[in-house]
Amino acid sequence: MPLLRARRFAALLLAAGLALVLASGLAACGGSADDDPPPAPSGTAPPTAAPAEPPVPVESPATATPTTTAETAQTPIVTPDPPTPLAESSPGPAPAPEPPAAPVEPPAPDPSTPPVEVTVPVAEIAPLLYDTYDLSGAVAEPGHYTFLEDLDDPASAVTTYEGLRDGTATALLIHTADAHGISQAARYDAVAPGDLFEWRQASDCFVRYTVTEVKDDPAGDPPRTLLGVAWMTYAYSGCSGAIPAGTGASVNLGDLPNLGGTSLTVPIRHGTYQIIPEGWTGATEAYVPQPVPDPETLRTDDIAVARQIPDWREPELPDHWGFVRAHMHRENAICYDAAWTGTGTGIGLRIICNPVLLIGSPKNAVSRPNNGADLSVIETRVIAGRPAWVYYGVPNPTLDQWAAAVVVVYDQETGNIYQLHGLNRHLRGPNIDALIAVAASLFEPPNAP
Repeated sequence: MPLLRARRFAALLLAAGLALVLASGLAACGGSADDDPPPAPSGTAPPTAAPAEPPVPVESPATATPTTTAETAQTPIVTPDPPTPLAESSPGPAPAPEPPAAPVEPPAPDPSTPPVEVTVPVAEIAPLLYDTYDLSGAVAEPGHYTFLEDLDDPASAVTTYEGLRDGTATALLIHTADAHGISQAARYDAVAPGDLFEWRQASDCFVRYTVTEVKDDPAGDPPRTLLGVAWMTYAYSGCSGAIPAGTGASVNLGDLPNLGGTSLTVPIRHGTYQIIPEGWTGATEAYVPQPVPDPETLRTDDIAVARQIPDWREPELPDHWGFVRAHMHRENAICYDAAWTGTGTGIGLRIICNPVLLIGSPKNAVSRPNNGADLSVIETRVIAGRPAWVYYGVPNPTLDQWAAAVVVVYDQETGNIYQLHGLNRHLRGPNIDALIAVAASLFEPPNAP
């Protein structure tokens, strides 16, 4: 009996131990423990953890760029391209994109803030289209226009393309309604003397004119505009001979882009120069030599003496710049060659005044110095209402620092060209705008207009 009781007591101890172990295992497998939070009330979802970053809203369906293991902590990149169809071996469809975020209401405008007036830049205004060159000079229908030899004679219509660009055309008579029958009177009313506009038939046949006069059309009906004009720039390789009746064209009264450099595809005449595109093998205009004047010979470092030189023009420069010298060359017909310094140790600006010796002198739109490693270009400009061209190094390691920039302005009144050579680091390389500002000052007070 004592032995039987001992065996029963041991069995009871073993059963109690097994029950304790089983209870502990159930608690570890998800059962509630004493230190667990109390359960949520019935019908209420337990709170969820906030995401580390908000999802990126997707504006339109797109294919997400797959990420590598190292990128899984970052927001997936969404490309704007259409989804690429999955290959047959693809494991499954791509996950649907996140829904777009709800639109955010813009704040109400502040009534104390004045409204912003939105204007369309002049350069973005479309050219006007005309469909009929009127050789009769009547210009009685919408879409009709003509150029005249005589501002006061509607019967003096120019009949050749050459006449549009050699000074024969002195006036434009144009209907205020374009080829669509739309009145453009407001745009013509805004034209003033000194403005530029372009007549264009094609990329290799156009003329840019300066408005010399705005004159009321004495006939009055039909509505027309009469402008005095003088050519400044033209492309000639695509049209010559008689102008066909009914020739259409566009008229651009807005800002006109600069021409030249690597974008030039046909030769153009600008003022007294021709600019020839890179690789051009076609014909160009013949240049015409001019009589060589016989100026005096002079050399001085006195600015008061230099100011007595005929056709002298003085630049506006910072106060610390100083005059160095000026001289005239009888032997090569230079009206004057003057120099200024900005540092006191070298020439920073050189201005050479030359009479025009060649009408239509050709210049290459592109040059590639340093065995082609560098690039310099010639482009058209209009400075103080005068045709001008600029030569400068397009940004590159060599020419940025060392190439001189050049601005040339043709002054029709005196028949001279003024060449400005930027030699100071502030006026050389690609700093062409600074040199253009100096060139413009030559035609501002106290200089003559």
